[in-house]
Amino acid sequence: MGDANFDCVPDRLLAYFADYRPCAYADPDSPPSRPSSALSGGSGSSFINYTDSEGETSSSSAPDTYVHPRLVASTMLRDKKRCILCGSKKELTVIRVTGSDDEKQRVRAVYTLSMQPLTSLCDKISWLFCLGLIPEHFHRDHTSNLMTLCRRHGVAYRSHVWRFVPCKEDRRAMLAYEKQDRMARRQNSSRKSHIVTRQVPKLSHRFDLAIFQVAQMPAYEFASGLPVSTSVDRGKRSYATLPIEPYAAFSATLGVAGSCYWPPPDAFLEDIEKDLRDLRNAYNDSI
Repeated sequence: MGDANFDCVPDRLLAYFADYRPCAYADPDSPPSRPSSALSGGSGSSFINYTDSEGETSSSSAPDTYVHPRLVASTMLRDKKRCILCGSKKELTVIRVTGSDDEKQRVRAVYTLSMQPLTSLCDKISWLFCLGLIPEHFHRDHTSNLMTLCRRHGVAYRSHVWRFVPCKEDRRAMLAYEKQDRMARRQNSSRKSHIVTRQVPKLSHRFDLAIFQVAQMPAYEFASGLPVSTSVDRGKRSYATLPIEPYAAFSATLGVAGSCYWPPPDAFLEDIEKDLRDLRNAYNDSI
């Protein structure tokens, strides 16, 4: 099924799906059959993109990238029916900032009760949750973990080409706050409690744009309205203020920064990688 132009979808139809909760959709991780009368236009094309390769996916084996139609509609409404990176209103899709992988093996209870260090691999949301960096109600389909992108930038994001990263000022605040809070946690722990509650700072929600694979990065327009970018830059500082969870963006970037990519990082990316390493080490240094 081909991609649809999202401009033609009325807001009232999006609002309908944002609030639509039939019993058949009880499990957001189980792909429902699509109501043809609501999701199809005169051309026979769906008004939203469920996956990047929709025709190859059956309803019985949904990919990890599947997002419930109600969440797709509400996220697109929040993001004003445009790609939050380039502003395009064509071929839109909704993807997760982090945690697209299966979370059924979450180990929160084990780590919370035993307070053992994270010595084995776990998914990014579990890691954030175990360290107390995100609230208990956060999950991979939380609204602050969803964002609207055009098809090209969505594919590039899933391919680890680029990331939104908490801005430099927020990264400094995260590290400074963690150092102070660690001292308070150790004092409280030595007195009476074996359960550590980590406090996190209030952040600006401004994000840097980091481009790791230059050749694979589709063109984008700067938030300031400057001409379309070329393929020579590696990102922009304080690119945009976004309604996404900063710690989700932080964990998503950890999977890319310091990995194998080309060309090598410039000073901008090296600064980001250093900050992320320092933050990861500080957070993993739990009691």
